[in-house]
Amino acid sequence: MPIMEFIMSLESKIIENEQLVSCMNNTKWNMLIESLDSKDYIVEFRTVYIDGDTWPENEEEYDIDFMHLCGNYKPIAWMDIKYIKKIHIGELAKPKIKNFKNEIIEILDETNIKNYEISEDLIRVYGYILNS
Repeated sequence: MPIMEFIMSLESKIIENEQLVSCMNNTKWNMLIESLDSKDYIVEFRTVYIDGDTWPENEEEYDIDFMHLCGNYKPIAWMDIKYIKKIHIGELAKPKIKNFKNEIIEILDETNIKNYEISEDLIRVYGYILNS
């Protein structure tokens, strides 16, 4: 069995065993990522996969390069998108705080993405939810 078939088989087993229901598809992920990537500010994100892996691997870090996702969105359990940005001005000055929450929510609405949560400084977009 080729490696990609094997990986897809494992992903399907996890989805079935965990009784996960997809609430995203490649089209929605592509639209979301293209919209976020086209903004004039840098979007920081972290991805958690259905098998428990994360990207970046250190759970405290965020990435800024969507190319790391390689268009394979099926195994994404959720994506955390930071909407608070601290812009450092200098050593003695307090950082400037920018809040992009409304812009990101607007993107989610435009792409018809409904399964997300807003927390203190990030928005979590779900790729899967539990079948209840």
